[in-house]
Amino acid sequence: MLYVSSTTYKVNITDVTPGKTYLTTAWFLKDGTVVGLEIDGHNLNASASAYFQTYFSLWEKALGLGKQIETYASSSYFSSTAPSTEKIGPSTFTVTNYTASSPPETIPGCNGESITLTAGSFSVGTPIVGSSYPLVTYFDVAGSEITVGVSGTPSTTTFSFTGQITSVTVAK
Repeated sequence: MLYVSSTTYKVNITDVTPGKTYLTTAWFLKDGTVVGLEIDGHNLNASASAYFQTYFSLWEKALGLGKQIETYASSSYFSSTAPSTEKIGPSTFTVTNYTASSPPETIPGCNGESITLTAGSFSVGTPIVGSSYPLVTYFDVAGSEITVGVSGTPSTTTFSFTGQITSVTVAK
C-alpha cells in the first residue's frame, strides 16, 4: 500500500528473499528525505536514511523517477503500449507499459559509464483521481552497469531487479 500526501510518501513493502519475508514501512518526503523506517517490526527511524539508501534504493529511485519518467519513456530505448485503466488496490490508474525496444540496449552515460539492459520493462501509472503524479508501479530489469571510479578505472556490475506496487491509496 502506498499513501501519498502533499509532502510525504508512506510505502509498505513485502520483500521476499530466499528463506525469509520482510515486512517494511518507509516514510519519506517528496524530495527523497527518509523520515521513518520500520523493518520487520524494528523501528530504525534514527538511522532510517542510511538503511533506506542501502536496502530500498530501487524504490526510492522508482518514486523519484516519476518526475523524470518522460525522459526514459520518450527515448528510443523503450517502446510503449496504449494506456489502460488498472486498479492498484483501491485506486484506479491510467497505466502505460514500456519494454526495452531491442535488447541488449546500451544507454550511454558520461565519462565512459553506461547501462546495458539485457531485459527491461516497467509500468507507469497516474491516478485518475486525486493526483497527477506519475508513479512507477512495476519494473523488471536485468543487465550490467559500467561505472568509472575516482581513479578512472572502469568496473562492471551485473544486476537483476523486479519490483511491483500492489496497492496504492491516493490522498484526495
